[in-house]
This record gives sequence, structure tokens and C-alpha cells, in this order.
Amino acid sequence: MMHEDEMILRMHERAAQKRAEKERRILAAAGGGGAALIALLVGIIIRLDKGGHSISKMSFAGASLLGNDVGGYVLIALIAFLAGVTIAVVCYRYRKLKETQNSSSGRHDS
Repeated sequence: MMHEDEMILRMHERAAQKRAEKERRILAAAGGGGAALIALLVGIIIRLDKGGHSISKMSFAGASLLGNDVGGYVLIALIAFLAGVTIAVVCYRYRKLKETQNSSSGRHDS
């Protein structure tokens, strides 16, 4: 029969394992989402390049960036921003996960 302290200790260990598994799943999903955004970005760039769109053909109309052929470039900028944010979040979470693992194992890498 386990003592109450042993049961509480095992419960905390199991909760820590569950949190680590959840964090790994989130990290994997965010990484996959970032990769999908980058693939989408490359596909749109290739399609715009084949479509005959050119920056030299467009006329700048101040704040109205959705004139003539500019919509694709705005879409590319939006997807690039989202991909950058996703990659930044993945890097931040990965670093946080590694720091947590290092602190729990007693190692400190510089």
C-alpha cells in the first residue's frame, strides 16, 4: 500500500508528463502549420510568376493596394507574415520546452 506522500508525488509526476506530451503535440502542430504556410507561399509565388504579373506593370495608388494586379502581392505578404509568426512561436515554445527539460534533469546548457 502506498503512502499518501508517494501517491501525491506520482500524481505530480504524471501531470508533468501529460503537460510535456501536450506541449510536444502543440509544437508539432505549429511546426506543421508553419511548413504548410511556407509551401503555400512558394506555390503562390510560382503561380504569380507564371501568370504574367509584374511589379513594373502596376501603378501605385497610395493606400489602395488592392488595385489591378496587386492583390496577389498583398496575399503573399500576409502569408509570409503568418509563416514568420508561426515559426517564431515554434522556436519560442521549443526553447521553453528545452529549458524545462534541462531544469528538470539538472543540466544547464549555455
